[in-house]
Amino acid sequence: MMPAVGAMVDAAIGWLVQGILGNLFTEKLEAWTERIGLADDVDKLKSDMRYVQMVVAAAKGRRIENEPLAQSLADLKELLYDAEDVMDDLDYYRLKEQVQSGNTRGGTSTTTACNAATSSTWSSCSIQQHGSTFIRNLSNSISMGGSRGKRKRDDDQTIAACTHLNQSEFSRRIKDISGKLGDLARDVSDTLKIDGSNLPVASNLSQSTRVTSSFLVERKVYGRDAEVKSILELIARSRSSITVLPVVGMGGIGKTTLAQLVYNDPNVESHFQNKIWVCVSDNFDVRRVTREILDRVSETRVPETDNLDGLQEDLVKCMESKRFLIVLDDVWDDMKQGCWEKLLAPLKRIQTTGNMILVTTRKVSVAEMTQTVEPVKLSALEGCDLWQMFISCAFGDEKYEEHPSLCTIGKQITKKLRGNPLAVKTVGALLRKNISIDNWTNILNNEELKSLQDMEGIMPALKLSYDYLPDSLQQCFRYCCLFPKNYLFDAVKLVRMWISQGFVHGNHTGKKLEDIGNAYLADLVNSGFLVNLGFIKLVGRGRNYSNHFVMHDLMHDLAWEVSRTDFATIDGTKHKEILPTTRHLSIFTGFSADYEPKCGSLEKILLQLTSVRKLRSLILIGGYHLSFFTSFQHMFKKAENLRLMQVSATEAHFDCFISSLVNCTHIRYVEVDRIGSPNGVLPQALTNFFHLEVLDVDPYVGLTLPSDMSNLVSLQHLVGAGEALSTIASIGNVTALQELPVFKIQKASGFDIRQLKFMNQLVQLGIYQIENVRSKQEASEARLIDKGQLEELCLLWDSDSTSSETSTEATTEVLEVLKPHQNLKHLKISGYSGSVSPSWLEKFWFLRKLKLINICHVQEVRIPCLEELVLSGLPRLEKCMATCTRELDFYLRVLIIENCNELKVFTPFEIQNLCSSEVQQRSQMLSLKDTGSAERNKWLSGLRVLKIHGCPRLMLSHPLPPAENTQVSVQALLIYPALERMNSNDLSVMSSKELRVLNAKVLEFRNLTDVTSLHIERCPNLVFLSSEGLRQLLNLRKMAIVSCGNRVSSCIVPNADSESWKVP
Repeated sequence: MMPAVGAMVDAAIGWLVQGILGNLFTEKLEAWTERIGLADDVDKLKSDMRYVQMVVAAAKGRRIENEPLAQSLADLKELLYDAEDVMDDLDYYRLKEQVQSGNTRGGTSTTTACNAATSSTWSSCSIQQHGSTFIRNLSNSISMGGSRGKRKRDDDQTIAACTHLNQSEFSRRIKDISGKLGDLARDVSDTLKIDGSNLPVASNLSQSTRVTSSFLVERKVYGRDAEVKSILELIARSRSSITVLPVVGMGGIGKTTLAQLVYNDPNVESHFQNKIWVCVSDNFDVRRVTREILDRVSETRVPETDNLDGLQEDLVKCMESKRFLIVLDDVWDDMKQGCWEKLLAPLKRIQTTGNMILVTTRKVSVAEMTQTVEPVKLSALEGCDLWQMFISCAFGDEKYEEHPSLCTIGKQITKKLRGNPLAVKTVGALLRKNISIDNWTNILNNEELKSLQDMEGIMPALKLSYDYLPDSLQQCFRYCCLFPKNYLFDAVKLVRMWISQGFVHGNHTGKKLEDIGNAYLADLVNSGFLVNLGFIKLVGRGRNYSNHFVMHDLMHDLAWEVSRTDFATIDGTKHKEILPTTRHLSIFTGFSADYEPKCGSLEKILLQLTSVRKLRSLILIGGYHLSFFTSFQHMFKKAENLRLMQVSATEAHFDCFISSLVNCTHIRYVEVDRIGSPNGVLPQALTNFFHLEVLDVDPYVGLTLPSDMSNLVSLQHLVGAGEALSTIASIGNVTALQELPVFKIQKASGFDIRQLKFMNQLVQLGIYQIENVRSKQEASEARLIDKGQLEELCLLWDSDSTSSETSTEATTEVLEVLKPHQNLKHLKISGYSGSVSPSWLEKFWFLRKLKLINICHVQEVRIPCLEELVLSGLPRLEKCMATCTRELDFYLRVLIIENCNELKVFTPFEIQNLCSSEVQQRSQMLSLKDTGSAERNKWLSGLRVLKIHGCPRLMLSHPLPPAENTQVSVQALLIYPALERMNSNDLSVMSSKELRVLNAKVLEFRNLTDVTSLHIERCPNLVFLSSEGLRQLLNLRKMAIVSCGNRVSSCIVPNADSESWKVP
């Protein structure tokens, strides 16, 4: 599809060519193409692409005045995609040759090489230097076929090494693309009359850089106090079985935010036993909504079923006799009355009153059908509320008044935003990027913003903000439209998807592409295009908590508006126009059992997809049975340029999916949530995916990997494999891998520690069964010291199977030479049978977490500055010395010590800022120097959790807790009583025959002001309890003294406000 006449020249063309030049024309590929006789063709193509980049940069910001120019630009874009494909094909054959020849050390793909910041032969020229002379000279060099002369080489012998490479066919393809690129670029240049006098044209656009959730992400909400108050009052006085309250308003007006305010109100928290948040969006399916409600209230995972009656029966059982609040957010569908009644049916059987359903919707018709009380109708923000929100978004301070001229312009802009909070937030973020009169005046006069005065909605304002995004961010934003509205984006996965498409550019900064992609995410959030929900754990996912993002409905609409030429979605039997230029396709289906009958309708829709060969992304969300893959196997077999395949759920055989539907030449990202293969065996076809960078089979358990997984020389992330990682022979060939949490050293070939030698991109590494390493010479082959990217390292010996053949001295030497790089942040050593801790440990200044577990013979450990220290099962440890006590005072946050019965010297106890400390069954005698009151005030002042268990001779001279918000658990210490305070409200003092006095030397009463309940038990010799200390427990409401004798009771002076006292 060609761009419309009158539109601007698509800046994405320049971005595309920049990405191709930066990602594919690398030294490795160019050296290989020279060896196989294609260097001249590749050089010519690169020169043509340079010229295209110059022309597009000069044309940026110009309007397309006629259809021939529009068609030339469209053809230019298509040719650039073809150029990228042909270069990627060549790179695949380069990798294939390396795998077949066994020369895979460092043989990563070009994009992986860029990720590691290898230099490219292309470096971008400054746009300011692109004068007419430069363009003319470059054009002349292109017409002469490049500057490289004829080379002398033995072509036949070289090409024979790559038997499947058709050199003449590749030469023809490259020459064809190169010639057409040059011709089209000159046509565009001539049409736009690009010369030195008008190059480049400055654009007004700056180049600087939804499942909804119940979590409130706004720092402050403006103008909704009255609505919140009225809803809370309705909740408090409601005695009905179920009250249904709709909240109605246009998109972006704040319906979801209002619901979040109510949902998270403390009074609501205490009023309802069950609170459930369901994002309905434009698919009101009774079964799905019922299931989501049940998932939230059920203590166990609900099995997959299509039986609505069974789901509703389970729902009634789970919610019986419990008052509930259900938020149905973003209801679009004008559902049939019968559907609504079906949803309510089980809820009406719950025998409680005061239940409420809050429905947010844009549609008055939905509100009228569901309401039992008058709906809340949200109107636009006005007056002070609107202005305060605007200046907060634009200046970061709602009281900003320092620049009268900017405030005057800001008020004019505010008038055009029609009181819509989303528009205010989005445009405010745009203004904040460049706080100047000129910039704000340009935005005020922008046509997109002016049109807000003449039309309903805020799309022009959002489009204006989109236009100001850098090209790379525009591409990443557009890609999000492939997913359903209200989709929860996992940050890690989304960034990796962007990378698979070449959207993330390193620009030779030396930064990892993942880090740059995360910066893109942050920019999109700061610009209002995505909302960060924080770290969430999804039901049924194998991962722990991960950072998630959501896109507002209007932003999703905007993404579609600007993406129609390259993106398409099929939602069940609904779809928008599928254009011949479509390169990214997503298909959504439900999870119901009636899927198969829909296959016929879906097949008719897919027949409109005439560009299967061009597809780069295929995303399948929903339930997919074998019939789907069987029906469309022939069609998708043509998708030979796929970079990404994601299947969110499938019952189909994975073998069929991989072997038949995915061409292996370009594929970089494969994700399947559920695998239908027998015994969880991944197909052998995977091992031919030499460009594959991400294989995500999370959360499947019990996975079996095919043989020859070491062929995947570009693989960076293998997610969900778990223990199966340890079955990959010769994994040392996969030098791009970043996570290897389980590597088991074995005597079998391909599993020795030497496999790690060249794996220098590792970020996470767990080495198991180190007892199988026989000598320090063998251990040194791992070259851990070379792994500068390594952040997490686990070194584990199997203490149960440690061979007597390996002496204590040999084990000590092995650990000594397993010295990692200084950049290491987390270290765990377990099962080590040596008698000496490694000499390098105390010198790791960047180390933040250290865990030493089940180490039987070490008597002394010296540690660097840390945030977390775990000592568990070190029965002979006598000393733990900190080499940087002053720094440790500031940084240490976590301390866990258990089963260290001989520990006598422990300097970390002298620190000031401990944050989470768990000390269990520890030393027999830990001494702390007496300190003055000033030092006592600082001692462990950052402590959050302290546990000391089973230390019968431990002496502490400091009172506990050291800080107000410290959790404490202390048991069986000399003199010290057992203390238990695992939350801010309750404190227990128990089981101490030695305790005679409970005063400020034992308890730091001033740090216990939040305690509401005090329990003292089994302290028979306690004779004094400080009344002065008790008076500092300002919120104490309940106290119990049990089995402590009667002598202590006479000294208690309770607070007048105390509610419950028990003193036997």
